[in-house]
Parts: sequence; structure tokens; C-alpha cells
Amino acid sequence: MEKFMISIDWLELYCKSRDAAMFENTESVSRQTGAEYILINKAHPTATFMEMYQLLKRIGTDYREVATIQRVPRLKQISRFAVCVKLSNRFLYSHEPIKELYHIVDLLHLNIQGITRLDLCYDCNKFKHGRNPLRFLKQYISEDYDSSRFIYKTGSNEFRLYGKKSASSETRISGLEFGSNESNFRSYIYDKTRELEVKKDKPWIRAAWEANGLVSDENTHVYRCEISIKARGMDLLNMCTGELFKLSPNFLKWQDRIESLFYIYATRALSFSVRKDAKRVRDFTPIELFEQKQDITCKPVNVSRYKDTGRAEELAASTIQKVYMNYSDLSGEYSAALERAMCFLNQISGQKHKIHMLKEEMNLLHNFAATTSLDNLTLEYLALCDALGRGYMEYSVPVVDDRGEIHDIYTPAPFEDDSLALFFQYCDYCGAEDSINTPSGAIL
Repeated sequence: MEKFMISIDWLELYCKSRDAAMFENTESVSRQTGAEYILINKAHPTATFMEMYQLLKRIGTDYREVATIQRVPRLKQISRFAVCVKLSNRFLYSHEPIKELYHIVDLLHLNIQGITRLDLCYDCNKFKHGRNPLRFLKQYISEDYDSSRFIYKTGSNEFRLYGKKSASSETRISGLEFGSNESNFRSYIYDKTRELEVKKDKPWIRAAWEANGLVSDENTHVYRCEISIKARGMDLLNMCTGELFKLSPNFLKWQDRIESLFYIYATRALSFSVRKDAKRVRDFTPIELFEQKQDITCKPVNVSRYKDTGRAEELAASTIQKVYMNYSDLSGEYSAALERAMCFLNQISGQKHKIHMLKEEMNLLHNFAATTSLDNLTLEYLALCDALGRGYMEYSVPVVDDRGEIHDIYTPAPFEDDSLALFFQYCDYCGAEDSINTPSGAIL
């Protein structure tokens, strides 16, 4: 079994401030903690925020950076209480980084809303079964489809090659990047020893390698497989229970959870197979790169903003409108029927979109750290749709007046007892702050 190390290399959170005066008077942090922590205004605005702070912690006789904080967003669409907290890379490799994170959140009077970026890393000298990482990269790049050594990657087929070539040396490949800027997560395989030599040395990473039995010198390099997850990629589906949940810092308190998360995302972001004698991609032989210990019980899912928001009804109404315009010589009976159909579809589309946005706003804070059953969520959503639809939708009814002329009279459909009861039950459910709880062991 090859030696390896799985760690967090980047952790950034979106929070909301409960006390803006804490940042306006930075000296209060030092007084409150007995100079254990110092908050410094760097006066260095970013593209998104107008203020940046550096939080230092006393370690022995020195002060070291534990986090950077950004606040006062430039865009009006972002809450003025928004705060972005990024843990220092050094502290991510310390003993209990998540415990330190929650201490910082309490110290600065912040409420965690969710993770905006999480980088998970697998470091090793060799892949499983002694596979050489550099040879693997060269094989992936150079072997054509006709070759039995052709390697196929599941998922995004975009990649970028990093390397170096000079007049006095051979071409040196340093790594590959997979995925695009629009992807929910991107992955990398690269020479981490080389990066530390060329860019910036990080002694704490080298110390972690040594503690885990990894060798990093001129002859033996450490290669890193890294998965960078954006906020949109934090949704996971537990395939055993059917529960959909979003990652929170609580899941990162234990090493076995961190390792489990890496393997979960690696099944999507770093899954490879080799052609050999197969004719179809589904018959390719899977390549095992990692010394995996746990069974995979979850998978990343992409929760669409437009699911069940009336988009299908909107497209149907647009199609009917095109037919109506193309066949303008239709009889009055058909024209009236098409108009009523377009009206009905447009109303349905608007109601479903409003319901979706209302529910998204109500459950926004819960979804970052909580989970709920998909079946229950579906029933509650349909109950609300049914109640609102029956209570506020208008239906056209043809009526013949005294002169024999036909008129369409729009009347609202009354609530039915069962729909009204379900609607009130749903309101009670949304109003209960503790109705959604995070189950223990949700991702395993």
C-alpha cells in the first residue's frame, strides 16, 4: 500500500456580521482577547469587497496570520452585512483548523451562511499499485484512441497542460488541469514538490508530508491530486437514504470525513479508465489511482435553479403563441381556445416561479448546513402549489347572455378543504426554525 495524505488546502466561508462596530474599532479585538488576537485593517480593497482585514494570533512570542476577512460589498445586490472569511493555509494544516474557525466566528460576532470554496488534496509519491504519476500524465496526453493504452476521463473533456521547455533541456510536464471556469468543481494533478520550489515554499506542508511518510527531494517528488469545489458544487445526495444536503464546516471537523469527501468528489472529477481491447467507452477498464478506504455512499448533484419553476409551461406558451401567429385565419372558436391556453400556461408559469423563489428565500440559511428528505420536500412543495393554484388561479367560463352572445367570465376557483389544510401545515413547517436538523453521519 502506497503512503498518502489527504488534507484541506483552501477554505473560504460566506458569513453575516452581527456587529459592524467590531470592524470599525479593531482595537476591541485585542482588548477582548488579552492581545491573543489582533485585527488589522489592510486598507486593500478587492474586486468584490471594499475592506480587507488580517487576523493575527499569538503563537509563542510571534504573531501569525490565521485568517483574512473581507467586508463592505461593492454590489448593492449583496447584503451589506456580508463578510467573507478565508482561513490561512498554515492553519489548515494545524491540529484543529475547524475549531479555530468557529472560535474566530464567535470572536468577530459572525453567523456562518455557507462555504464558498473548498479545496481537497491527495498527496502521494506514487498512485495505487505503484503507478508513477508523471508517466500517467504523459500517457493521458500522448496516447491516441487507436492505442490500447488510451486513457479516458469521465466528465469534462477539457484540460490544460502545464510544463516547461527550454533550448538546453527536454520538455518537462508539471501538471494537468481538468474542467472549465463554469464547472462546479475543477481538478488538478501536478508536481507539488516542483511548485513549492518554484513559487513559494510552505514548510508546514513539508512537515505534514514527513509526518505521513512522504518523501520530497531531488529524486522523489510529491504529486498532488486537487479538487477545487465552488459554492454551487456543495450539494450532495446520500444514495442510501435519498437525502440531499449541503456541506457545512461541521463536516470537516474529523479527518475521516475529509477523506470521505475527497473520494466522493474524485469519483466525478478524477475518474479515469484505459481502453485496452474494448470497443466502447463503457467497456473500458477503470484505473484506480487512490488508496481508497471507504465505500462511496454519496455523490455530488447539480441542483438547477430552474427546476419546477414554470420554465416548461413558459416554453409551451411560447410554442402555442407561434402557432397562433402563423395560423391567423383560424376560426374564432380555435383562436379563443388558444388564447385561453396561453393565458393558463402563463399564469401557471408565474405562480410556480413565485413559489420557487419564495421557498428558496425562506430556506436559504437552512440549506447551507441542514438536510431534509427529498420526498417530504416534494410533498410540501406540491401542497403549496396546489393550495395557491386553487386559491388564486382564475379560470375562464363561457357564458351566454340574454342576446345569445358568448362571453368569457373569469372566476377564481375556491380553496378546497384538503388543499387549505396542507397549505397551513406547510406554513407551520416553514415557520419552525428547528424543523430541519443535520443528521449525524450524513455523508458516510
